[in-house]
Amino acid sequence: MEWNIINILILIFFIIICNLAGFTGIIFNFVKCTDWYKKLKKPSFYPPDWLFVSMWFFLYTLMGISLFILFINGLTQPTSLLALFYLVILFLINSTWSIIFLARKSLIGGLISIGILLIITIITVYHFYLVSKLAGLMIIPYFFWVSFISLINFRLWQINKPNSKERKDFKLVKFKYSLNNEEMNAVISKVDIESKPDLYFYIMTASSCVMATYGLLDANLPVIIGSMVIAPLMYPMLQTSLNIIKKNRAKITIALRAEAAAVIFSIILSTIIAIFWSKSIINYEITSRTFITLSSIIIAFASGIAGASAVCYRPYSHVIAAVAIAISLIPPICVIGIELSRFEYNSALGAMLLFLTNKLSINFAAIIIFKLAGFTSKD
Repeated sequence: MEWNIINILILIFFIIICNLAGFTGIIFNFVKCTDWYKKLKKPSFYPPDWLFVSMWFFLYTLMGISLFILFINGLTQPTSLLALFYLVILFLINSTWSIIFLARKSLIGGLISIGILLIITIITVYHFYLVSKLAGLMIIPYFFWVSFISLINFRLWQINKPNSKERKDFKLVKFKYSLNNEEMNAVISKVDIESKPDLYFYIMTASSCVMATYGLLDANLPVIIGSMVIAPLMYPMLQTSLNIIKKNRAKITIALRAEAAAVIFSIILSTIIAIFWSKSIINYEITSRTFITLSSIIIAFASGIAGASAVCYRPYSHVIAAVAIAISLIPPICVIGIELSRFEYNSALGAMLLFLTNKLSINFAAIIIFKLAGFTSKD
């Protein structure tokens, strides 16, 4: 590409557009809630006010440059249009967060919306990366900054009491949907047992991985579905969500270690199986799990709601098995190993992002349901 006055003006235009799209909602809503926000108790790691403006300007400028890279790669190309679509969604949710958190003065609402923003950011990074590696990498700092902001949002929610309206709303929800102490203890016990990383957990992980990998390689959908049913990953994710509310770091650590161990073991095992596979390993069942779609997020979020609701309100039902099929946790992990065996790192990255998106969607949805069920840090 040759730099000329037209290209420089287009670059400046995209930078201005991204800064306007990002700053408008934040500044407009911050003006409305200055007194309320200043009165909030801040966490110890809360940065100085000037850093917020500087970081947002820097990050939106990087987004403008990424958008310019999209432009020079052909903005009318299908992959570029899809990346642009997710960027627009990202800005809309970014504005929604500022409205809920700042204008509506809702700490819990802000926490939920910024969680959704994190998921959309991952998808946006992925689709920009498909068009241009540089364009995708330039949005990654935004993801880390929003992750930090979400941590601040979480701590603000923890250390500040809700206002009278939020307390009233919470009482209304608690009256209708909360569990009694016996029911809560039963849920905690069930989740603890099912998410325990014991011998049974690892046997089921290995079995589901072998089934999923061979099912994917042979494009055998019934075998893939069978692997989803026996995969034990759903409960550790519910365990994480439940204990984020209960502020039980020990159990969160156990659940995350179980998830990490299962994922790493499954990737290694699926890679080994794929290396010794003699037939062609390019088929729809594999390629369809190497990218993220908006529908996959919606399905995962709905599945997290269904899974947590089943545990809370129908503990003896078989909904969890159906949920496991819907969100497809184990196949994307096995696709990572399959693609690594072929040295297809971009496809492996796409499968990893699909799994992480499913996981985050489940976690956020489950937090909402467990909160509605009445779980608190005092249980």
